[in-house]
Amino acid sequence: MSRKGEGFGHSSLKREQGFVRIRGEMASTRLTIKAQPGARRNEVAGWRGEALLVRVTAPPEGGKANEAVIETLAEALGITKSRVTLVRGATSRQKVVQIEGLDATEAKRRLDAGRHDV
Repeated sequence: MSRKGEGFGHSSLKREQGFVRIRGEMASTRLTIKAQPGARRNEVAGWRGEALLVRVTAPPEGGKANEAVIETLAEALGITKSRVTLVRGATSRQKVVQIEGLDATEAKRRLDAGRHDV
């Protein structure tokens, strides 16, 4: 267990417009997602408060929707899906994902660049 101020303790987290930026050697960002499985198409549909709405065609069965959310988000960010990890919410529509290699500002810029149908 790390002491306060070290590693990933609360003092190393910074809240920024729906993102949590984790300070360290490699930039990473945690992002709150509102998943909508069973949609007509896979897309990043924009912000709903502090959460990013991600619509996917996959059903919410056997992790299919989670995988589709990861793939859709990775494609919208222009990164490989191996850099997107589901941190929380495997059985919920509210999810938290971690994006490796992008800080909060760059992730938000890429997501806000336009509508992302994939």
